[in-house]
Amino acid sequence: MKYLFVLIVILLQACSTPEQQIARLFEQLGKYETNISEHENQLARLEQKQATLYNDIMALGMKQVDNVVKLADEAEAIMKQREKQLEEEYRSMKKISERMEIINTYADDLQDETLQRQLRQLVQTRRKQYDSYEKLYAYYHTALTAEKELYRLFKQSDVTLADLQTQIGEVNEAYAKLFAANEQFNEYTKQYNQEKKQLYKILP
Repeated sequence: MKYLFVLIVILLQACSTPEQQIARLFEQLGKYETNISEHENQLARLEQKQATLYNDIMALGMKQVDNVVKLADEAEAIMKQREKQLEEEYRSMKKISERMEIINTYADDLQDETLQRQLRQLVQTRRKQYDSYEKLYAYYHTALTAEKELYRLFKQSDVTLADLQTQIGEVNEAYAKLFAANEQFNEYTKQYNQEKKQLYKILP
């Protein structure tokens, strides 16, 4: 990966000004950001679908075992799709971070001090955003693990109400941490988008 990073920098430096190189890399960022938006929409759709299944299971009660097992199987299939979307989103986030670090290598070559300062600020904000996403990503996996255990219990005919209540509590706790991490991520994302918009205004 290090050699690829160096190769990209060398190729860009050979054919354009620092400002043009930065603009080109931001175009690449736009594609990855579009991918992330699509994954977020897919995740939201799948989460809503799974929430509906959960409510259906709770409405049935544990006496209708066959129906509960069928709904739990559907929920487990949805969780696999959620994991897939999450991993694809994660890869796009890493690609953006890699491109931002490449962009940062051109800061010293910029003659416009205002542009240089705003670019460095944007890179710093992006790093904070990515760090917050790493936490969000980890908490999402923790929540999925807790949910998987819950649906495994749903499929057991001899499961006790106490076991279900305990696991539901773990799921709720996992999601409380996830929501807090998501709020922090959203704040950095808002700041990043605002700073990027300001940078675009002065980027030649």
